[in-house]
Amino acid sequence: MIQYQVPGTWESCFLDGRLPRLSRVCHIDGDNGWLPRAMHLHGDGAELVYIMDGHGIHMIGDNVYHTGPGDVLIYNVGVPHDERPQGGPLRYFCCGITSLRLKGLAENCIFPPDVEPVLHMGEDGEGVGTLFSMLQETVGQGGQYASEQARFLMISLLLRVL
Repeated sequence: MIQYQVPGTWESCFLDGRLPRLSRVCHIDGDNGWLPRAMHLHGDGAELVYIMDGHGIHMIGDNVYHTGPGDVLIYNVGVPHDERPQGGPLRYFCCGITSLRLKGLAENCIFPPDVEPVLHMGEDGEGVGTLFSMLQETVGQGGQYASEQARFLMISLLLRVL
């Protein structure tokens, strides 16, 4: 048996311990990747994207990134972005995060502006994908405590990325 003791106290990465809110969850299954897109931004919060399958070209701010399975993309509030599939369908999850206050960062920012917004998660990508799948399923099924459960899944995602 392996057992770990969990500390009774910890330091939160959230300013004043205030937890962020989940504003939306999206699952793009590849069939609608052909839809015309345009550069856009979110003025109300940040966004996390997880590439499940396929390859894409993502424009984030003034830069272009080539993305693939297991990649996580971070869009801080107000950062223009767009995505296009490359060579076939692109399947991904995304979630919107509002009321986010991380210590040392502007409101609704996940990373400082000088940090690359694409993370190649490698082996950790599978865990991120599992959390996104659980998040999508929880919101989709609804139920009495679905919003609260989804919020904590999103926080788990965010902490894993951080």
